[in-house]
Amino acid sequence: MFCVRCGCQNPDSGRFCQKCGTPLARTRPELIQAALAAKGAPTEKELLIEILKTDPKPNECHRCGAAVGLARHEFGIAKVLSMKRDWGETIAQVGLSAAASVVTAPLTGFGVLSWKRPNKTASYSLFKAELVLCRPCLEWAWRTRHGMELKDEAYRLHPWAELARGIGYDTYLSAYEIESLKPAR
Repeated sequence: MFCVRCGCQNPDSGRFCQKCGTPLARTRPELIQAALAAKGAPTEKELLIEILKTDPKPNECHRCGAAVGLARHEFGIAKVLSMKRDWGETIAQVGLSAAASVVTAPLTGFGVLSWKRPNKTASYSLFKAELVLCRPCLEWAWRTRHGMELKDEAYRLHPWAELARGIGYDTYLSAYEIESLKPAR
């Protein structure tokens, strides 16, 4: 479980953040689960609606709570529905390089074998969110020194992240990754 204030990882059994002492957001998912359990077994759609009703804190930093100098970053919280790999091109590549090795090995004394990773296709169910960070917290959140991509720990600061993870939405996609997705047919 990650602290919504400082982003520190804490044990799932913890009630307060080990770093900053902020109460961990355990009660919110428990309250949602209890309310939905009273109605009967909730569907995933009902759970998502309940998550989206929670306060997303649109005007304060999701890490420190600051209200000035805020930057907004769109991202997606996704659930992987299926993962497929296409091995056809990989097998063909290995076969061609093996054939080339058989021909060139007697002439050069060594063979060449190349490997191409299999293409991977993933299918997601996702909803969009907006991460709000102040400038100092944004400096912490960049994956690289020059920015352009945020760390997963930064996405976990969003108030919806912990609730969504409880129903299997545990993959974070940047705005760029969302743009490259193709709608399901």
